[in-house]
Amino acid sequence: MKKWLWIWCCAGGYLMAQPAFPPKEKWLLNGYVKNLQNWQFADDHSISSNQLLHQRLNLRWYPNEYFSLGAEWRSRMITGDEMKGFEQYAELLKNPNDLIDLSVNWVNRRDLMLLTNIERGWISYQDKKWYVRVGRQRINWSTTTTWNPNDLFNTYNFLDFDYEERPGCDAFQTRYQSSLSSNIELSVALVGKRRNTIGGIKYFKQIGHWDVQAIAGWYNHRLTLGGAFAGSIRNACLKGEAQYFFHYTKPVFNFSCEVDHLLSNDWYIKAGVLYNSEGSTRPLYDRKKTEISMSPLQQMPAAWTMEFSAEKGMTDLADFNLMILLSPSAEMHFLSPSLRFNLADNLEADIVTQHFILKENKWSIIRHDGFLRIKWSF
Repeated sequence: MKKWLWIWCCAGGYLMAQPAFPPKEKWLLNGYVKNLQNWQFADDHSISSNQLLHQRLNLRWYPNEYFSLGAEWRSRMITGDEMKGFEQYAELLKNPNDLIDLSVNWVNRRDLMLLTNIERGWISYQDKKWYVRVGRQRINWSTTTTWNPNDLFNTYNFLDFDYEERPGCDAFQTRYQSSLSSNIELSVALVGKRRNTIGGIKYFKQIGHWDVQAIAGWYNHRLTLGGAFAGSIRNACLKGEAQYFFHYTKPVFNFSCEVDHLLSNDWYIKAGVLYNSEGSTRPLYDRKKTEISMSPLQQMPAAWTMEFSAEKGMTDLADFNLMILLSPSAEMHFLSPSLRFNLADNLEADIVTQHFILKENKWSIIRHDGFLRIKWSF
C-alpha cells in the first residue's frame, strides 16, 4: 500500500491535471457516516468536549461519454461545549468561498446544531482535447501536500483531518490538452458575499521525469504569478511551489518545498518547509496570533515553518502517523501523532491527538486536542 502511496505523491500535478474517464455505470452513489468525538485540554486546566455526527453523499450521472454531472452534500449534527461560546456558530461552519448560500440550518440551538450544505454541484464536458466544468467544484492547482501556495481558489486548513474532500468554490474551468504531456487551463471563480473574483491561467508541461507548471492570474484585485515543480531524484520525490502577489504597498511571497521517501523497512517519511512573507519573524507570545489562516496570502502565522512527518503500517490493519511542525523564530510548535485501524472493509477508526506548543512567559503546551473517529463508508 505504501508503494502506491509513494507513486501517487511523486506523480504530483500530472495525475491531478488529468480528468478521470467516466466509468461504465451511468449512475454512481457513495458516501460515508462518521462520528467524531473531540476533547480539548487547555493549560488553564479547563476541559471541553464536542461531538460531530457527519454524513456525506456523492452522486454522479454519466449520460454519455462526453458529459457528466456531479452533486455532493453533507449534513453535520454538532453538540458540545465549543458552540456555546459563539452566538453565530452556524456561520463559522459555512464555506466562506460560497457565492450562493446553499445550506439549511435544520436545528440551531446553543446546545445542538444540525446543518446541511451542498458542497458540489457541477456539469462537465470532456473529449480528447477539451475539458470544461461549470458549477460548485474544487480546483486544485497545487503539487505540495501540506501547504499549497498555488491553491488560489480554495485554500484549506491542513489540520482539519476530518474534511478529506476540502472546500470548493463556484467557478468555471476549462482545459485544453495540447499534447500527452502538456495542457493549458483557464479558471475563474466568484467567491464570498462580496463576489470577489479569482482567476488565472495555468500552463502544465511534463519534461522528462519532471512536472512543471506556470500560473498567471489575479486574487481579489491582486495580480499574481506562480509556479511549481514535481519529480524524483533517485528514490526520493521532490516538490515545490511558489506564488507572488503584487501590491503597490505590500506584496506577498509564499514558497513551499517538500521531499518524501519510502524506506526499505516500509517507513514513509517526509520533510518540508514553508516561507510566508506575511508571517512573523519574532516570537508571538500571544496565542490569539497562532490561528491558521484559510487564505493563500498567509497559511501560517510564522514566516518560516518546518515539517517532519512519518508513516508506517504497523500491521495489516493498523497504521501509525506522526507530524511535527517547528517555527523557531515565532517560538511556536505543533505535534500530532495518530493511529488508524481498519476494522472491516468499509469501517475504520482513528485516534488523533494534536498538541500546540508556544513560548509566552515560558515554554508550555497551551492546548491538547484528542479525537476518536469512527467512519463507515458505502
